[in-house]
Amino acid sequence: MKEYKTLLFALSLTAIGLTTAIIILLFQSNLFSGMPITTEQPPEQEFPLPAPYQPPGSPETGTQPAVINLGSCSIDVEGPNDLPEQQDITRFCQGQGPLSLFASWSWDAVFGDGNNTLDACALFDNNGDGDINYSLCVRVIPDQQDNYRLVYHSTILYSCGDDKPDRCTNPEVRALSPGTSCTTGQQSNDPFDANVPNGPGDDFPDDTVAACSIDENDVGGFGTVLVNACSYPSGEPNSDPMDCVAFPASGFLTVQIEAIPNDQTVGSSFIISDTQGMRYTPLIFGSGASERYSLPSNQSYSVLEIVPPGWQLNSASCTDQYNQQVGTGFNPITDIHVSPGSELRCYVINGQPPTATPTETATPTATATTTLTPTPTLTPDPNLRATPTREHPGGSGNSSLLGISVLFGLLLLIVPIIFVLVFFRRRREH
Repeated sequence: MKEYKTLLFALSLTAIGLTTAIIILLFQSNLFSGMPITTEQPPEQEFPLPAPYQPPGSPETGTQPAVINLGSCSIDVEGPNDLPEQQDITRFCQGQGPLSLFASWSWDAVFGDGNNTLDACALFDNNGDGDINYSLCVRVIPDQQDNYRLVYHSTILYSCGDDKPDRCTNPEVRALSPGTSCTTGQQSNDPFDANVPNGPGDDFPDDTVAACSIDENDVGGFGTVLVNACSYPSGEPNSDPMDCVAFPASGFLTVQIEAIPNDQTVGSSFIISDTQGMRYTPLIFGSGASERYSLPSNQSYSVLEIVPPGWQLNSASCTDQYNQQVGTGFNPITDIHVSPGSELRCYVINGQPPTATPTETATPTATATTTLTPTPTLTPDPNLRATPTREHPGGSGNSSLLGISVLFGLLLLIVPIIFVLVFFRRRREH
């Protein structure tokens, strides 16, 4: 019985040796030669998508929408000198900080006369219906000691009846918080020069500017929109306005351009049309520049860019104050609906068209020649990561390793065979 166990052990060694030798031979043969073993799968190539446009002042998180674009200004829709200079308002601007608003407006005057006062108010809507909820008014007076130059006199805040779009009905005086204050002075920012019909403005380029920093809680809290600035008879915010910058109960459309590469000299003209055929043709100069326009509400508009020579329109889109896409189409963008107090923005990106690469024309030859086909060269894609590989040794440089491996496998095969032959010989002798 013991002899048979020894035989079984020898046969097992024979099988192990034979299997090992076969594996070594295959592993070193051409069967695996040149076949890389990959340790990592190549990643899929990713193409970055352009980030959506985010209006200035928009909160990155939270449920409150951004309703005011920092530093946006509107010019008088009736143009320059539409009223005598002390009644004429040329523009207003707005902005928003973390818990405050900014408002400014300009009188088309630098000097007054006698004891006349100039009164104008910023009008705020805090519920989106286009009617006025708050009115912040500033008075300037002539300084008789300085050639009647207009200087600051006072600021008054009113709450309003919310039933008129161009005045403060049922005005009630409200106390100003420490975070609300106004100043006045002269600045060279009259928007109407000699190239504008009926221009330039009086005392061009100087205007008298009122600038106010406002605690947003004084005018209804977050979401309040500055919708207009108007001049009024002395101290009467509920009277008919003498001049307003924007259309009553209007919405606003800001057009902003970007040029790639950056170019501060390129100018783009835009045609803004409504359903009644009215056209506004703003001309905007410089990459990053924008203009804000008051538009009659409850209508739909289209925006068409007249692309400047040497440029091409790469993209155009419009969003509302909640950063939601509005309008359809590309150029023009149509069906842009304007409601009272709405803040819309159209963002246009222009680029330079690619330069055509000249193509070389092959020169024909009369003598036929044998042409060697060049081996194609693979150009690496910089966006793809290299896949590491590991190749098994082979070739003349590894012949010694191959010989040692084969000898080891043969020994594992021959030794048990000899053992088996000796075993059967002894069996015959017995």
